[in-house]
Amino acid sequence: MPEIADAQFWSAKIDVMKRIILALGPMLAVAALWAYVSLNSERFPDPVAIHWGVSGEADGFASLESHLALTSITLVLVGLLWTGVVFITRIPRPVKVLFLVIVGTLWLLLFLLFAYTFAIQIDL
Repeated sequence: MPEIADAQFWSAKIDVMKRIILALGPMLAVAALWAYVSLNSERFPDPVAIHWGVSGEADGFASLESHLALTSITLVLVGLLWTGVVFITRIPRPVKVLFLVIVGTLWLLLFLLFAYTFAIQIDL
C-alpha cells in the first residue's frame, strides 16, 4: 500500500509543477518582450507610433516608456487572469478549458499586436 500513496503523492506534485509551468509562460513572454525593448531602447524612436490610419501613415504616438508600461500592465493583467484560472480547482473542466482557450487567445493576440507594434518601429 505504501506504493499507492507514494504514486499519488508524486502525481499531485507533477500536477502542481505542470500548473506552475503553464502559469509562468505568459509572464515569461512579457518579461522577454520588456527586456528586449529595454535593452534595445536606443533603436526605438521616442515617441513611438501606436496607431496607423487608413493610408498607412502613423497618426497616434506615445512615449516609449508609457507605451511599454501600458503594454506590460495589459499583458500582466490578462496573464494573471490566466494564472488564476489555471490554479482554481473548483471550476468544472469543460468550463475551465473553454475559459483558458478564450483568455489564452486574447493574450496571444494582444502579445502579437504589441510585439508587432514594437517590431515595426525598427523595421524588423
